[in-house]
Parts: sequence; C-alpha cells; structure tokens
Amino acid sequence: MDEVTEQTFTLFNGQSIALKSWGNPDAPPILAMHGWLDNLSSFEALAPCLAETHYVVAIDLPGHGLSDPALPGYIHLLDTVGMVVQVLDNLCWGEVTILGHSLGAAIGCLVAGSFPERVSKLCLIDALGPYTC
Repeated sequence: MDEVTEQTFTLFNGQSIALKSWGNPDAPPILAMHGWLDNLSSFEALAPCLAETHYVVAIDLPGHGLSDPALPGYIHLLDTVGMVVQVLDNLCWGEVTILGHSLGAAIGCLVAGSFPERVSKLCLIDALGPYTC
C-alpha cells in the first residue's frame, strides 16, 4: 500500500477543503464522507483495509475537521452536493464509489441521484438517505 497523504484544495467559492488519501492513485477511487459530528479521521481504521484494492480519499466536510468553516447562508446538505462534484472534478475523477457515514451517506444519496453518471457504487453506513419531508 502506498503512503497516506494529506492535502487541502480551494473550491470555487474560496473555501478550503481538507482531505486525506490512502493507497495507489491508479486504483479504483473511493470518496469517503463522514457524519455530522465527525471528521475524516472517522475512516482511519477502515481506509487502510480498503486501500489494498482502492484509492481512498476522505474529506472533511465544510465546517468540520481541518476544512474551512461553513460560509454564511450555507445550507449544509444541499450546498454540499455541489462541493462534492467540485471535489470529484479537482481529483479528475469521472466515476467514483461513494462511501458515506450518516450525514455523508445522505450527501452521497443526493450526489448519486443528481449525478448518476459520476457514481458507480454507493456504500452507506448508518443511514437511510436524506430527510425529504
């Protein structure tokens, strides 16, 4: 397995997003998103196991971990869908497996429903999907 790397990049709105990656960048990609009260460290134990066959990138959602605070007027769930697409574009990933826990799972459902051509698989931990009522 290749080494673990940490980095940040800037979204179109100037907001900084932190990420950590495990594995070989040439392997099939997995984007991991954490839950509401968590950060990308939620995947510290699981990611090395997945990195044996995949390239795993976990992100700190806006307002979490080492990412910038959420911007004023930010609607957490809805605005994060566009942020995820920007992350995929920044990583030059056309199609990806999304691994989401809790809030990350709800966001993953919305990304997969809005951009089905970008999501090959959706793996949800501790979630039923986004609240729609």
